[in-house]
Amino acid sequence: MGSGGFLLTSYQGDLELFFTEGRDYVSYSSREELLDKAAYYLKHEAERAAIAENGLAQIREAHTYRHRVREMLSDL
Repeated sequence: MGSGGFLLTSYQGDLELFFTEGRDYVSYSSREELLDKAAYYLKHEAERAAIAENGLAQIREAHTYRHRVREMLSDL
């Protein structure tokens, strides 16, 4: 997501702590779901691009190295 790419990933519960599934990235829970979603998003370029843009915007807004360093220093 940090490079502006569309993220289609296996379900990772910790992603939900920082990102919104379906808005910032897309997940799947089975091989069949992966194939279905891959086919869908390959045919729906505008929707895929919007999700990729949302993910990148979320990274830039709240998840840069600067954000992480500030977070670490605030815990000292």
